[in-house]
Amino acid sequence: MRSDPDLPPSARPWLVYLLSGLAGTGVLHLLRHIDATGTAAMIAALVPGTAAALTVVAGIGRHRPAYGLPWLLLAAGQLSAALGAFALHLRRDEWTPDVGPGLASVLFLLAYPLTAAAVLMFLRRRGLMWTLTDGIDAAIIVVGAGLPLWTMVVSPVMADPHQPTAAAWAALYPAMDLVLLLMAVRLILGNAARTTAHWLLYAHGTLIFLANTTYAIQRMLGHGHSHLTDMLWSSAPLVLAAAALHPSMTRLDRHAAAAPATGTGRLVIVAATSLAPPCFLYLQHVRGTPVHTPTLAAGCLIAFALMLTRMTLLLQAQRRVALTDSLTGLYTRRFLEDFLGRRATAASRAIGGLLVVDIDHFKWINDTYGHSVGDAVLREVSGRLRAGLRSDDIAVRYGGEEFLVLLQDCDPAHLHELGERIRRGISSVPVPTAETPVAVTVSIGAAVRQPGQGIAGLIDTADKALYAAKRSGRNRLVMNLPVAG
Repeated sequence: MRSDPDLPPSARPWLVYLLSGLAGTGVLHLLRHIDATGTAAMIAALVPGTAAALTVVAGIGRHRPAYGLPWLLLAAGQLSAALGAFALHLRRDEWTPDVGPGLASVLFLLAYPLTAAAVLMFLRRRGLMWTLTDGIDAAIIVVGAGLPLWTMVVSPVMADPHQPTAAAWAALYPAMDLVLLLMAVRLILGNAARTTAHWLLYAHGTLIFLANTTYAIQRMLGHGHSHLTDMLWSSAPLVLAAAALHPSMTRLDRHAAAAPATGTGRLVIVAATSLAPPCFLYLQHVRGTPVHTPTLAAGCLIAFALMLTRMTLLLQAQRRVALTDSLTGLYTRRFLEDFLGRRATAASRAIGGLLVVDIDHFKWINDTYGHSVGDAVLREVSGRLRAGLRSDDIAVRYGGEEFLVLLQDCDPAHLHELGERIRRGISSVPVPTAETPVAVTVSIGAAVRQPGQGIAGLIDTADKALYAAKRSGRNRLVMNLPVAG
């Protein structure tokens, strides 16, 4: 993770805005506590969110991001939530069963798709497309965070037959929160350096999630607004506005590489979150709280299945890393040993021929141009080698600059033709590098398998043919058998 570069004082209005806004919110909250239905309460409900929406627009104008639409959507979502809070203040019985949901509910819910669209745009701009591993990690986190919320809030409300409409609307809020959490987790899992604007946006989403969850739990317990939820709701817009004012907001939509699936921090978060359902179940038992067994059982099963799948994918990924050369993308010598050791009988029957390909004068290339150019040569030669093979042929990086190609059911003519095609494909065009194009040739030893010959003997025969090609002047192919015709 890379921190933001030092900024001059003139570039830090975001910090001034955040600190002064928090102080002002504290004053408004105090006044609202004194006069819960008067002007102070109305200002506290409307001003923070509205001011934040206008500040986001000002931040767009100040920093001119290359892609400002997501920020405009965030501003629109924040304004909708502020107007919803104002409407709720004007109509304090908004959520009573006799009246049912109204304008405030619509405005609050409208903020969700606007925010979700903004996050989705950031994901697309950053190139963070969903892989199976990313989806499983995000699902584990959402299940771990969502199960307590669903059990404590949604299930009791939806189980009430006297409030079907209220139950449906009550379920929408945690459902929307979980959708946003799922998208935010994917954004966090990106591998780009996190800037101050990133962390401020994460903090904004966290405050909203905590505020909505706290409010839902208080409603379930029969309480109304609390000082905690009011402070969380009032602070979240300020953090969003501070993110828009920070200069790093222009880097939020830059392309980012996907984070490694085996990163320690990522695995720790996923593993810890997967333990949330059983821990919550035990907590309910200790407190003597009525347990909604079907919901908790389903949540634990889902978390267990997701974690088991994640571990399976992790083992497969580790195996691929062990058996695949990171520089060339070809199989490693360990793969060859594993392939022949685990399936010796089937593999021995299938392999009919072998090519040993060695880059000529590779040490001279490294000594003359440097190891970075040498690595570029290895990558390019590997790509050209792979391009000339059939789908069932196996290419292995056998040594530093030596490659093996194992072929199934081939005769001497086909083996010779394939070897010559590989040799010409590598030597015909110089390898482009960052320094200069490098002319590269290869020597190839080819061997057709004889009756009763093992794979080790076949490799030894092809090695002898390779040495003959080297002694004959390099950049040529030598076979252990003559080609008919």
